[in-house]
Amino acid sequence: MKQRNSKILLIVLLFSFLLLGAGASIYVADRPTFQPHEEESSPSKSFTCEEAHEKAGSISVGGGFDPNKIVTHEGNKIVVNQLRLTFPDNTSCPIVNKIISSVDGYIVGFFPSPDTYLVELPVNSAVRLDQIRTILERDLRIKIIRYHTFFNPTL
Repeated sequence: MKQRNSKILLIVLLFSFLLLGAGASIYVADRPTFQPHEEESSPSKSFTCEEAHEKAGSISVGGGFDPNKIVTHEGNKIVVNQLRLTFPDNTSCPIVNKIISSVDGYIVGFFPSPDTYLVELPVNSAVRLDQIRTILERDLRIKIIRYHTFFNPTL
């Protein structure tokens, strides 16, 4: 099982570098890989925008999702309780924190270039995730909103 988790983590990291560029830095909250949350309402390790920027530049070998949260939605495998939010450069942390908390979300990952936050939400269905995405799409301070897609055909 540990070897399978290592392979999956490697695939995710490689894809991230392909998507963001070889010089990109990735920070993911310090949670063991694929360990479900002890409490569904919040992760064991989340952080604020300020903490994300402070820790940017390091690569943490942590998990980012619960494998039980992967579902097929619109033909893609997604993490049903996470969205990736990209903000314009120089968006202040108080604005980022306010937007994310307005939908009861919390930051579990950060990609500094572009200014993208992996946000976990207290939802368990793609329908509810779509509702929150629609709400966030109305906020013009957010540049891009994407599902946290998972590209592993074995899951």
